[in-house]
Amino acid sequence: MNTKELNIRHFKLVSGEEIVALVHNKDDEFVAIERPMKIMNNMFGGYQLVPWFVFSDQRMFALQQNQVLHHCEVDDNFKDTYVKVSTEVNTPTLKDDALELLDKLDASEFLDEFDEYTLDNNGKKDRILH
Repeated sequence: MNTKELNIRHFKLVSGEEIVALVHNKDDEFVAIERPMKIMNNMFGGYQLVPWFVFSDQRMFALQQNQVLHHCEVDDNFKDTYVKVSTEVNTPTLKDDALELLDKLDASEFLDEFDEYTLDNNGKKDRILH
């Protein structure tokens, strides 16, 4: 399919967030969007796209119309970029070795180390209240 035919829109939400998404349909209450990408400023003065819900593999969302301040169709040249970025996104997951490390950790080791830092200036243990 030609990307020029896709209804890809830029949304400005009442929260201040800006997202770009493929619109499937809309009614008076909701807009059905697919693969929403949040627009973020980068440190070089440009923009980058990141998944709106970064830890979810969900692709379809119902956006409430009352949360949309304004929306417009994106430029045809940007549509290609959006399609490429939004289809190449991988959901971050903990790697197996990180999970193994978490299983091996013993909380008591951390408590022992923490005790070293609870000494007052006279070398006496100071009680920390939270």
